[in-house]
Amino acid sequence: MKITENKKKKGISLIVLIVTIAVIIILATAVILSITNNRPIESAKDATTSHNESVLLESATVLSAQWKTDSLLSKTGLSRSEYVKEGLKSQGFTAEEVGDMIVDEETGKVAIKGGAIDVASNPEKYYGATITNYTESSNSKVGWKILYSDSSNIYLIADDYIPYDSIPNSTENGSATSNKPNTGDTSYTSTAYFTNILQDYTGSMSITESKIQNLNSKYFEYLKSNNKQNKQYSMKAVAYMLDTKAWKKFKGEKADYAIGGPTLEIFIKSWNAKYKDAKIEYQVADVGSDYKALNGYTHKKAGTTDYTTYIIDAFRKSDSSYDDLYVIRDTSKAYSMWLASTSGHGATYLGYVDCIGYLGDQDYYYGGSGFRPLVCLKSSVKLEEQSFGKYAIK
Repeated sequence: MKITENKKKKGISLIVLIVTIAVIIILATAVILSITNNRPIESAKDATTSHNESVLLESATVLSAQWKTDSLLSKTGLSRSEYVKEGLKSQGFTAEEVGDMIVDEETGKVAIKGGAIDVASNPEKYYGATITNYTESSNSKVGWKILYSDSSNIYLIADDYIPYDSIPNSTENGSATSNKPNTGDTSYTSTAYFTNILQDYTGSMSITESKIQNLNSKYFEYLKSNNKQNKQYSMKAVAYMLDTKAWKKFKGEKADYAIGGPTLEIFIKSWNAKYKDAKIEYQVADVGSDYKALNGYTHKKAGTTDYTTYIIDAFRKSDSSYDDLYVIRDTSKAYSMWLASTSGHGATYLGYVDCIGYLGDQDYYYGGSGFRPLVCLKSSVKLEEQSFGKYAIK
């Protein structure tokens, strides 16, 4: 009996050992996968960079204000910029960090050279400049230009319409479907419209991330303050354009996310910053019986009276010329570009900008518009000038 019991115990111990080893292997595999997917080293680097830059800017701002007092009391003969940089060095910041600091002698504003604040402060210099080394996996063969900076992130836009083959399928529950926008008018090579993908989106409810909602901030503020949702066809089309999972192949290593095109707000903010003498205003509000806030945006040229859903020469400079950052004059690929915003015109209309700078709208099934994807770079990104109008991501 004792021999039998001992054999049983040995058998049970062997089974326990095998199970324990299997559990350890499963847990080790899970840890490895988690490390691979989450990239903690890279994430830590990004977090450290952002923290250091934040501390650097805070210290520089304090020193810039302190210089004014010391200068008035004749305690320093240094310029504001020299004073700030010497102060930063004394606080232990590296020569490279201090060398990247920009200080405006008159206003006292500080920024890191080539960072988001610097880009936002100098739209005439940066907006429209080419980025020489942004890479992604779409195989679309487009270049990338700086469109905008909100002082936290720099946004790039494709310098041309992407070919139809590069337009992604829609997603459902985070996974790609077999559905893709319809091929557009055959008079053009790169146009598409939205009929095929509408079934995969519920409308405004499909846009859940606050950073993506903020790209159409006025519209989502309207929805939230009025406890409304938008299930209209135009909003389903916009949800596709704002679907970061669908457009992820345009997200390079230095990007936070990519989407199918700029929103009306981003596009107009960029234009207004670069061309202050030709500003455009926009709103989300009912305008008489024609335009409804739930449908989307209305706009007007600054200094004019009436908000509508179209401006004939919205993106035309005061000298009547065009800027190819905003207007693509060549119509071989598309007549116009889609904006990732709905129009106050009606339940089926999205915003668009055409080849003569017209800001208006079209039905979701219009076949003459193409896509120019928008990329949001990581907040830690800094740009380095290569030559006039050309920058590389450092």
